Amino acid sequence: MESLPEQRIENTFVVDEQTPMNVEMTPKFSNKYMRAPLDVTLRSNIKLSHSADSIDTVTYKVNGEVIPSGKNYWAQLISGLKEKKYEITIDVVSKLGQRGSASVEFDVVKNAVPNCTLSYTETNLSWSFTNKCDDTDGKMVRYEWFINGELRNVFGSTATLSKNLNRGKQDIKVIAYDDSGDFATQHVTVFGPAEEASKSENTVSIPSSE
Repeated sequence: MESLPEQRIENTFVVDEQTPMNVEMTPKFSNKYMRAPLDVTLRSNIKLSHSADSIDTVTYKVNGEVIPSGKNYWAQLISGLKEKKYEITIDVVSKLGQRGSASVEFDVVKNAVPNCTLSYTETNLSWSFTNKCDDTDGKMVRYEWFINGELRNVFGSTATLSKNLNRGKQDIKVIAYDDSGDFATQHVTVFGPAEEASKSENTVSIPSSE
């Protein structure tokens, strides 16, 4: 019985390098001025190179320090960032051992305290007060008016005080808050019809912050 001739089949194939994981991270900031305290929401987009692969771990770091993250790895909220330079990094590891990362860098600046001026006009019946404020990196959100140390139910930047109902010396204090929680305090003293003194004295305080 004759043996069959030996046959050899050769196939040549090329193994390409593994396509790297693609990780993107987009920040959304709580205010456009980047002022403290700042909140940032991070939206992450992770694309794996193999259809059979899946994400194993996702780690967020702020200036190299790991922070707690929830199950929804694609959205991470970091709140209350103070004045400082920051680098936020996301590190991703897949079930097949692929690794990827992305980072964003930004500076948080100090909040500017509002600048306020308290003025008033008067008639025979009343005083009309206006607390005009300028907040260069935000907006004013709240005013507190105190008459002789008593908080009144006045919530805006203007107030009217009856002379008939408020006789004698009236100490007016206004605390104006911006949207970062910083505030400026203003004072003015007026004298009602029961007071012999006809003059009014004004005192402007230095704005302070919490």
